[in-house]
Amino acid sequence: MPDSSDYLDHAVTAVKIMTDKWFPPTVPLVPVDYWRTPVICTLLVDLMAQTKQVDYTTTLQNAKKAGECCFTWCGFYDDLTWWGRLFMHSYNYFQSQSDPATAKPFLNDALIVSDQLSQAWDKWAAPEYCGGGVWWKRPTRFEPPVFPSNFKASNSTLGFMETALALYLVLGDKKYLDLGQKCWDWIVKSRYIDDKGLVWGALTPDCTIDPNNVPVLSLQGEALAPLWYLYQATKNTEYLDIADRIAHGTMSTMVWEGTQIMQDRDDATWASHDDAWKRKTDNSGDTPFKGLFATYLGEYAKNLSGLSNPARQQNAATYAAFLRANADAVWTNYPGHMFSMDWHTLDENYQPIPDADETNASMQYSGVAVLAAAALVS
Repeated sequence: MPDSSDYLDHAVTAVKIMTDKWFPPTVPLVPVDYWRTPVICTLLVDLMAQTKQVDYTTTLQNAKKAGECCFTWCGFYDDLTWWGRLFMHSYNYFQSQSDPATAKPFLNDALIVSDQLSQAWDKWAAPEYCGGGVWWKRPTRFEPPVFPSNFKASNSTLGFMETALALYLVLGDKKYLDLGQKCWDWIVKSRYIDDKGLVWGALTPDCTIDPNNVPVLSLQGEALAPLWYLYQATKNTEYLDIADRIAHGTMSTMVWEGTQIMQDRDDATWASHDDAWKRKTDNSGDTPFKGLFATYLGEYAKNLSGLSNPARQQNAATYAAFLRANADAVWTNYPGHMFSMDWHTLDENYQPIPDADETNASMQYSGVAVLAAAALVS
C-alpha cells in the first residue's frame, strides 16, 4: 500500500499543473464564478500545512483581495460560505506558522462573512419562511424570494454553521457557538438528513424537503466539518453518530457499482458531451464535488482517528481505505497527472479541454484533493 509521502508527491506534482496552467497566483476565476476560487484556495492552504514543498501565500492573499469585493452583494449565499471556510483555514495555518500579521486579516474577513450570513438568517426567519435557515440566493430589495428559483438551502446553512463554529473554536466567544448550534437545530428540525445519511438540498414553500433537490457529493461532505466542530465544542457524541451515518451513506450510494470509487451524477455521461458543453459554467458545476467530499472526509477521518474509542477508530480506518481506493484510481487511471471527470475508467492519454480553464482547474482540483486526503490519513 502506498504511504503518505507517495500520495503527497503525486498531489504536489498534479497541483503544479493546475497552478501553472489554469489557476495562477493572479486568481482569474474571481468574480466570474465566485465559489470556485475559495474552494481551490482552501486546498492550497491545506497542502501548505501538509508539506513544505509548496508556498501559495501570494495566491491566498490575492484571492482574499479579489473576494473582498463582493461580501455584501454576491448573488449566492452558498458561494459566500466557501470564503468563510477559506479564511478560517488560512487564519489557522498562518497562526500555526507563528505569523499573526498574515493571519489576522483572514480572521477579520471570516468575521465579516459570518456577520453577513447571520443578517441573512435574521431578516428571513419568520414562520412563513420556515423559521430560519439561509437562502441559496441573496434576495434583492425589489424581488422577494420565489420557489424554485430560490429556497432555504442546506448548503448555505451548513456553510454558515462551519464558519461560525470555526470562529468559536478560535475566539471562544459563545455568540458563535450559539449561531452554529442554531444552524444545526434548524437543519434537524427541517429534516434535511434522512435515515440513510443522505443530505437533501432545499425546502419547498411549505417547509418540506424538495424531492427534486437531491443529495450530491459536495453536500454530503459539507455536513462533516461543522458536526466535528460541534462535537469539539460540546463533547456530545451524537454529532459524531450523525457524521458517521452521512459518511457511510455516501460511500454506499454515491459510487460506481461494485466499487469504492466515487461517482458524481455527471460522471457516466461526461465523455459523451462535446467540449463546448463542458466549458459552460452550468454544466461544469459538479466538477469539484468529488474533491470536496474527499477533503471533508479526510479531515473528519484524521480527527476521528485521534479519539480513544475503538469504534470511532475503526470508522476512521474505513474512511481512510475509501480515500486511498479513490486516490489509487486517480493515480492509476491518469498517469499524466491531468484529471478528467470519471475516475474509475483508464484514460492514460487524457488531454485537457481546450480553452476551458474553469472546468480544467475544477477537475484538477478534485484529483489533487483526493490525493491530498489520502496522504492525510495514511
